Amino acid sequence: SDLQTKNTFIGDTRTLSAYATDEIKISDQWRLDIGARIDNQNVKGDRPYYALNANGTVNTTAAATANILGYTAYNETLTNWSASVGANYKISSTSSIFARATKAYNAPNIGDYNAAAYNAANIKKRPVYLGEIGYKYAKNNLAIFASGSYSAIKNTSLTINVPTTAAGTQALVAFGSTRTFSAEYEVSYKIAKPLSLRLTGTLQDSKYTDYEANTRGNAAVLAEFGDRTYSFTGNRTERVPVLNTELGANYDYKNFNLYVAANYVGAR
Repeated sequence: SDLQTKNTFIGDTRTLSAYATDEIKISDQWRLDIGARIDNQNVKGDRPYYALNANGTVNTTAAATANILGYTAYNETLTNWSASVGANYKISSTSSIFARATKAYNAPNIGDYNAAAYNAANIKKRPVYLGEIGYKYAKNNLAIFASGSYSAIKNTSLTINVPTTAAGTQALVAFGSTRTFSAEYEVSYKIAKPLSLRLTGTLQDSKYTDYEANTRGNAAVLAEFGDRTYSFTGNRTERVPVLNTELGANYDYKNFNLYVAANYVGAR
């Protein structure tokens, strides 16, 4: 078959970072962990284009073809920050509880800037929010870890590959936000000195809170499918199973270690 589209990724990235962390012992029971970081990112390179407008200016919405007409230079700088605070409370010599809150971010990559249909308004801030609370217990032959968490990712870059009759497979750029509630557990128990059992798992409820793609983002897709908006808001996030769990047994005999495990991964 004939070559239908061609693209290039030409560019350099530079990141300058500064961060600070500290652990503060408030009392014998309380410990505080804090940290912060700032990143300054510069991305510069040459972006391909495939057509010109009638007045001779570069047409950034033209669909990708097998012929790159030329390149336009780009040079973008973004500054992002992240921070985290965590607390640990020692209930007794065998158990403790902890909690943490984090604000991070998802950095744009060179592909976001390099897209022929680049739109500066699309390079949005992409904060990531995380919160977790958990419990730890260990005594004699039993150890238990359990936690519940919440995470939210905003404006992450998503690409939908759309097959078109006239121009082959075309990329439709979209942005999506997700939120996830999850619970994690790990239980280990030593039945006898050489034999131990371990059960681990994660329960997750992950959904798109905002995910829409419009055909106007790609001229070839617009021409074939018309002006349409596809909404995936409220759908489950792909490739994230509701339940992922594993049960394993470990047996130590002299210099040998025997291990058997069964793993279940839910629908993805």
